[in-house]
Amino acid sequence: MEWQSFLKGMLAGAVVGILFAPDSGKATRKKIARKTSDLKDSLEETYDQFVDEISQQVGKVADKAKDLIDKGRSSVEDITDAASS
Repeated sequence: MEWQSFLKGMLAGAVVGILFAPDSGKATRKKIARKTSDLKDSLEETYDQFVDEISQQVGKVADKAKDLIDKGRSSVEDITDAASS
């Protein structure tokens, strides 16, 4: 999936950037904390978008299923009525 590749690239870039940055230990720890927080926020946003998309797709499938059931019931009623006449 595309979003997995994006997240892997983002994480790899963050790790490489932090490891090669010429900062003190305290500054590096702050960077790690900030990058971790940023990554968490990004993951939450991506997850929320994913859930929204899945919810929309489930709704569409449910609507189509309901339409098919209604058509099936109508066809059965038509056949039953025709057989009764």
